Amino acid sequence: GLFACFFVLIPVLSSAATLARRAAFRTSHRPFAGEAPAPSPAALRDLPDIYYIVLDEYGRQDVLADLYDLDNEPFLQALEARGFTVARRSVTNYPFTIFAIPAVLNLEYMDPETAPQYLTLLKENTVAARLKRAGYRYHIVASAYGPSAVSPLADRTLRYRQRGLVRDSFGEAVLAKTALSPVSWHLLGRRVRDQAALCLFQLDTLSEAADGDGPCFVYAHLLCPHRPFLFRRDGSLNPPADENFVVGILD
Repeated sequence: GLFACFFVLIPVLSSAATLARRAAFRTSHRPFAGEAPAPSPAALRDLPDIYYIVLDEYGRQDVLADLYDLDNEPFLQALEARGFTVARRSVTNYPFTIFAIPAVLNLEYMDPETAPQYLTLLKENTVAARLKRAGYRYHIVASAYGPSAVSPLADRTLRYRQRGLVRDSFGEAVLAKTALSPVSWHLLGRRVRDQAALCLFQLDTLSEAADGDGPCFVYAHLLCPHRPFLFRRDGSLNPPADENFVVGILD
């Protein structure tokens, strides 16, 4: 009995400590601190829409050329011709999404004390809070990456309703351990079609994410370039049973 209580007590204390740290962090992390007066309607009309589009794992031009023999120069030149600045030697701030995006949206690098609270930092980020104080509305084009899909600050969330039985990697792992494992590739194929439809929904929705009713800050986290690769070069679906689904792109 004593040993049983001991093994039960450890996770309870650990969970309590985590909740206490999270509560303390929420108290100290105040993205709305220093409220500013609301701008006038005339001032709002002159503010531009702002888009923060994350193309997850989209490689730099020299990396794409080295790994995939892909010449991305025409696309980059087209962006520059439209007035975009292309950072041709850029590097990511962190190699993991859970740190990279919160660092950008909170205008500071993560540290050991705040890193465990990345979910709060992402959902209640400083950039969205400050822009809302300046009169912006915060719109999210939701992805399949849960932490990026919701925020208490969001005024509008554009979301694709997935229909597949298997919707994430956890579901895949569970399915592989059940009696349905022999048909898992068929069910995963349905998930691939669902994920591909989600990607296309995001791309189609970007143009209408800012609806014109005042200035908008639009945040869109697109997983299209991220492994597993859902699309071939010609835009057709990449079969999940093919090794290129995970490690490469088919011609």
